[in-house]
Amino acid sequence: MFHIMARIKVTDFDAWKQAYDRGRSVRDSMGIREFNLWRNVDDPLDVVLLLHATHVAKARAYFESEELAQRMAAAGVEEPPEVVYLSDSN
Repeated sequence: MFHIMARIKVTDFDAWKQAYDRGRSVRDSMGIREFNLWRNVDDPLDVVLLLHATHVAKARAYFESEELAQRMAAAGVEEPPEVVYLSDSN
């Protein structure tokens, strides 16, 4: 199991969240599932996700895809997300 931390700046949280929720089936098909979603207390348009992934290569392909970039832009993501791929320390 791998983990992904993604930090995203959005222009409208509610619009972004609706688009994010609609993308669940795509994430599921890539072996990616949500673990936590947080909003910055000082800037509620700053979103941090912690996701679980079964395959890091599929997760990278998902986050680097042009299709996702287009969907994020349409959902009000201001710039490409900061994405960090993590593995357990053991």
